[in-house]
Amino acid sequence: MKNRMKIKLLFGGLVLVLLLCYQFAIKNTLVLKDKYDQLSTGVSSLEDTPRQLSLLQQKSAYYDSILGGMDLGNTSVQNNLLRKLQQESAMQNVQVMDFNPPHSFINETNELLTYSFDLKGSYNGMLLSLYSLEQKGNFGQIIHLDFEKKRNYRTKKQALTASVLLQRIK
Repeated sequence: MKNRMKIKLLFGGLVLVLLLCYQFAIKNTLVLKDKYDQLSTGVSSLEDTPRQLSLLQQKSAYYDSILGGMDLGNTSVQNNLLRKLQQESAMQNVQVMDFNPPHSFINETNELLTYSFDLKGSYNGMLLSLYSLEQKGNFGQIIHLDFEKKRNYRTKKQALTASVLLQRIK
């Protein structure tokens, strides 16, 4: 054999050995390295789990305290609204004259419930009752408030009444 043929065979053997090394050793190492990287990112995300769990428990306690502060029972919204309205009106010396069933309206995205009721008493008392109902009760927003001064001809006294429309998104 001549030197040229030996060099060609040596070069061919070297290429063959490199291909076999890649196939049996280097390829498996690269695959295992990718798996290791994936598992490392999974472990790092799991190390953060106790902190996230603690944050979720704190949020849950916070939301429970907010709901507890709103004083809502397990009954319907209409019953809760009437109960809260009666509590506030008793504190402010205001009378609930009329409480009508809700009017339902459905638009493109949601359903609107409108509650209408009438109050009788002092101006400041009615405003304080309605403010507490709207801000602390989470029953919706007051969309209309109409004050009217009525005269009772039998007793010759005047009384202030308010017609209220409270709207809630269901």
